[in-house]
Amino acid sequence: MVQSTNNHILIVYVMVVVTNQDATRLKIRVKTRANKFKIVQDDDAIIIHVKSAPTKGKANQEIIKKLSKSLGISSSMLRIVSGATSTDKTLEIDLPIEQVKQKLDLK
Repeated sequence: MVQSTNNHILIVYVMVVVTNQDATRLKIRVKTRANKFKIVQDDDAIIIHVKSAPTKGKANQEIIKKLSKSLGISSSMLRIVSGATSTDKTLEIDLPIEQVKQKLDLK
């Protein structure tokens, strides 16, 4: 886990929490201000680097916008269901886990 307020790095760790046929819930951890947006799988975690600052919901907006684009879905199909003001968040994606894994190229 990388954590630094001086370097302004945002890294998100993602872990599957709950799935059903229609939706997947992911638990994530957020850090701030990376050089560029990217998604990297590291062991059991998925690390998402986000450029935005964690002020006024900008990092949350970027997570939803970029992750929905990576998944090929509307941003209304992805939402933060808990932790909107915390570094630990839970996302809900209106896709089955198999499609999420395939579209994000996860194991």
